Amino acid sequence: MKRTPFFSSMSSILMTTLLLWMTGTGSLRVFAQAFAVGETIEYKVSYLGINLGTVKVVTESQPTLNGQQVVKAKGLIDSNPNIPFASIHAIFETWFDSQGRFSYQFLSTLEQSKDTWQYDKYEFKYDEKKIRLESGVKGVKEKEYELQTARRWHDGLSLFFMARQFLRSGKNASVPTIIEGDTTRTD
Repeated sequence: MKRTPFFSSMSSILMTTLLLWMTGTGSLRVFAQAFAVGETIEYKVSYLGINLGTVKVVTESQPTLNGQQVVKAKGLIDSNPNIPFASIHAIFETWFDSQGRFSYQFLSTLEQSKDTWQYDKYEFKYDEKKIRLESGVKGVKEKEYELQTARRWHDGLSLFFMARQFLRSGKNASVPTIIEGDTTRTD
């Protein structure tokens, strides 16, 4: 089964959403407002007046993960079912630190067909100085490996929340980011 690059088709939608958020809302004056539990942000994505689908970001809860207080959020991307050439249904979940400085865990699922899901999971094991990456189809692990690192990282969805902290601050940041199992820096 051919695996499609997970974020290739999604990255432009996610980044467009991020830019819309940064330019379309008021300034966040209180840090904690970046993580309002129960908040739902929904974007209707269109191009030249054609409804392409929706992007929804939900801040679900503030649980603990491996003894750490975290914020759990979910991103849902759904294409318009009336567009025959683009069928996208993706779910992104992130568990990031309560200050928005880095991610602890990330899980993504992308529907490939009616009953087939591709998944990617990242576990950031900072005390062991490594990131454990796993991917597979229909819950069956196909690939697993580790990256050695002394840095703290963001995934694509936790990056959305980190960016909200810098909204209209005039500050720049270069953030270590992992997307599609590859590491980079996001400015």
